[in-house]
Amino acid sequence: MRKDFKFDGTIEEKYVEIDKIKSTIKHDYLEPPNIEWQLGHKNPGSTNNTDENLVLQPPIQCKYRDNYIFLDTLTKMPMPKKLQSMVKNKEIEFTREQVIQYKELFDNLLTTF
Repeated sequence: MRKDFKFDGTIEEKYVEIDKIKSTIKHDYLEPPNIEWQLGHKNPGSTNNTDENLVLQPPIQCKYRDNYIFLDTLTKMPMPKKLQSMVKNKEIEFTREQVIQYKELFDNLLTTF
């Protein structure tokens, strides 16, 4: 938690929100039977069909298919078109410094191809 962060609500409201998050995680990730889990591509935009590009995923992950790169079973980052949509719809914000860092990162990645 950030230093001096204040939840805008009562302790009871905070706990209700935490319980909603826990319930969602339990329902979507912990309760589905193992038989329902699937192998999915970590990076749907890649042509890599080896085991290195596969990850075990619970059924809920299919709704994220083709919109996210999975770093592991739970951690994902949006594909470029999804990120563009998220920025346009103000679902995510970046600081100027973050944009500069991402630009430098991707500029450097381009030089390695």
